[in-house]
Amino acid sequence: LAQRGAGDSVPFARLLINNVAIGATVVGTAGLAKRAVALADGVDVLWHDWWVALVAGHDGDLTGCPQATMDWRRHGGTVTGTTPAGVRERARRRRRYLAFSVAAAQRLAAESSGPDAQAHIAVRELARLDPSHPTARGLLRAWRRAGVRAWSPRGQIGLLSSVVMGRTDQ
Repeated sequence: LAQRGAGDSVPFARLLINNVAIGATVVGTAGLAKRAVALADGVDVLWHDWWVALVAGHDGDLTGCPQATMDWRRHGGTVTGTTPAGVRERARRRRRYLAFSVAAAQRLAAESSGPDAQAHIAVRELARLDPSHPTARGLLRAWRRAGVRAWSPRGQIGLLSSVVMGRTDQ
């Protein structure tokens, strides 16, 4: 997995909020692919790489690779890594990510298997939120009880601000 200051492990509670799995860098087994497809039933999977990482992390089978495995560059037509212009547009994107995170957590919460107890706590706490209208209080509760938060303090402030600004389905 591509890592953003995560050392050699990927905290699942943070993976619920921020995708660190870039499709071209993900390596997995056929079993993981089958499980991810089976669990995707009922989830609007917007980012396949993130979904596969969530399934693997929920099952306790997610590790990071400390060395770079590819070069990444931005170009005029890039989709990944673009920053929307304006505060409202960034907030809208964060709310969309959070809506996916909550829906994924709700689906994973229905799945009782998986050996990682901390992942279950994180999933349970995030799954309590309404994906179309999460509250700052609920997000802070998930942060406090299970460590569900953005990678950086700035990212966490942006996430909380976006929740305060409006619904995720806008």
